[in-house]
Amino acid sequence: MDTHTPKPWIKSRNLIETAAGDIIATVSYEQAGYVQANGTLIAAAPDLLAACKDFLRALDWMTVEDFSQAATRPYRVAMEAAIAKAEGY
Repeated sequence: MDTHTPKPWIKSRNLIETAAGDIIATVSYEQAGYVQANGTLIAAAPDLLAACKDFLRALDWMTVEDFSQAATRPYRVAMEAAIAKAEGY
């Protein structure tokens, strides 16, 4: 499988770009609000993928006793941040 363009992906109007300004995608859906929301979600894709992979790796070594708030906090924070980015917050 090929790898995706490294993050960060940045939404700028209807473009999704790298920090260097390379265009990854153009969002061109014309109904009100969708361009903004779709662009925000696309730009968050690398962060969402990384957070999910990290959490799954953590699950591999955690036991039932490890599932305390303290043990899962770093992963929860990463996933919450990725979700917030995807939703435009």
